[in-house]
Amino acid sequence: MPPHLKVINLGDNDFQGPIPQELARLSRLQNLNLSKKAFEGEIPSNLSYCSDMQVINLNYNNLVSEIPYQQSYLSTKKLSGLLLAISSASMLEKPIH
Repeated sequence: MPPHLKVINLGDNDFQGPIPQELARLSRLQNLNLSKKAFEGEIPSNLSYCSDMQVINLNYNNLVSEIPYQQSYLSTKKLSGLLLAISSASMLEKPIH
């Protein structure tokens, strides 16, 4: 994948399995939509390398993960949306301010 991609919309497709670790190579990624998939496992911690991330939509997957605040894209002031409805992901170690 070209590292300059800013938007990936793979929502409502037939992908399944773990979320690819390679997404972290997209350092300029701003919007990631992987909703309505059969993704399972953990949310890759290396997504924190996507420091321009603004919206992450992981709704309706089978994810089980905890998102550590200090190491995550959640600590960026650019993030405006994190959608995890109907996922098993535990939220933050501390609230977003």
